[in-house]
Amino acid sequence: MFSTTNPLGVLLEVTEGEFIYKQFDYTLTGKSATDHIIRARAYAFSQDATRIVTEDGTTLEFHGDGAPEDTWNGEQIDRVVVKLIISREDAQ
Repeated sequence: MFSTTNPLGVLLEVTEGEFIYKQFDYTLTGKSATDHIIRARAYAFSQDATRIVTEDGTTLEFHGDGAPEDTWNGEQIDRVVVKLIISREDAQ
């Protein structure tokens, strides 16, 4: 178990290898807000980036704090709100 804070200030307590649900509510430049729920394995969390690996092995990465110049998985974003829920049942 480790605790860290992602770029948006969300405190995480994740056991490495556990499955988590990560919900992203964000606005892509020129698009409307969309909710994405990604079933993913905790991969790496740092002060400048949040990276997770989905079950199919895809790496998704967020850089920055939600300002317009920041990116989510390579696409420019206007705002990001991140909610992380650890699901122990799904970790099995």
